[in-house]
Amino acid sequence: MWLLDGAGRSERRRHALSLWGEDMRNRQQHETDTGHLPCGGGLTGAERLAEIRALADQLGLAPLTASRSHQILLTAAPAAGLTALKVERVLGPVLGR
Repeated sequence: MWLLDGAGRSERRRHALSLWGEDMRNRQQHETDTGHLPCGGGLTGAERLAEIRALADQLGLAPLTASRSHQILLTAAPAAGLTALKVERVLGPVLGR
């Protein structure tokens, strides 16, 4: 719900790009932790994150939030009829917490 919540299209775009950026930050962390490099000319998480930030700038959006997945869970879980604590307990280990 957090993704679709917002006063207008610009805010929803910023939410979507912030979430996508967080995913690429997590990818970058995985690449750093494991030494994995994309094959076939693929871009790294850091390069994708830079593209996402550039797109947000090009669209004239407010700076992307540095929202971590935990904050997204706190906001989205109640809207889905769940408690954030229960969701965090299940997803925490998957998200590296």
